[in-house]
Amino acid sequence: MLNFDHKIRLSSAGLVYKHFGHRIIREVLGWHQDEQEDIVHMLYMKVYDDLIQEYDGVDNGVSRYPSNLDPAYKESTTISHRVSALNPWWNQSVDDMDERFAKAVALTGMEFTDKVLYLGNAWIPARKLVQDALNDRKAIHPSGRIMVFDQYCPWKEYVYLLEKENKIPASEQPLYVLYPDTSSQWRIQAVSCNPSSFESRKALPESWRSVSYV
Repeated sequence: MLNFDHKIRLSSAGLVYKHFGHRIIREVLGWHQDEQEDIVHMLYMKVYDDLIQEYDGVDNGVSRYPSNLDPAYKESTTISHRVSALNPWWNQSVDDMDERFAKAVALTGMEFTDKVLYLGNAWIPARKLVQDALNDRKAIHPSGRIMVFDQYCPWKEYVYLLEKENKIPASEQPLYVLYPDTSSQWRIQAVSCNPSSFESRKALPESWRSVSYV
């Protein structure tokens, strides 16, 4: 296991990542040794939770949900499925395995590199913007239930994380977020109940949904 907070045994991917993950993240981002140690460790845990843990789970035969539950739809575009699709068909020759392996290495390498670059250069900088919006929300409305951003950023996941870190009571957690999109039009979005939920804490009135004004 990566640590006591994780229950899945490490596969070869997880073992390599456990021992070399911090160094690899620094190299991908071009950060010097001992620079921004706290942020590097935050990225280390985030990359494991969002990417490497999936590899460990698949390699160890650990299902993401109880076997007695039927999935609502078929999932066939995960990294595991895409790597598996590089294997020869049952009725194909197998004289190009080295080439197929090289494609799998390139695919998984790009997946990892893109994830680290995004998290280090976009996800981390968004943290301060979300924290500032949380701090200022009562200046927007005394209830503290509305957050406003001067520019768009990936706020959704940070809302739940920073609510927990700041110990914001449920009665003061934001219900709505306002932000300008790339065309400078303002949007309002209801905050979902949790990061993976399609259900909102308090949905907008139905007559407002998908309405836009120019």
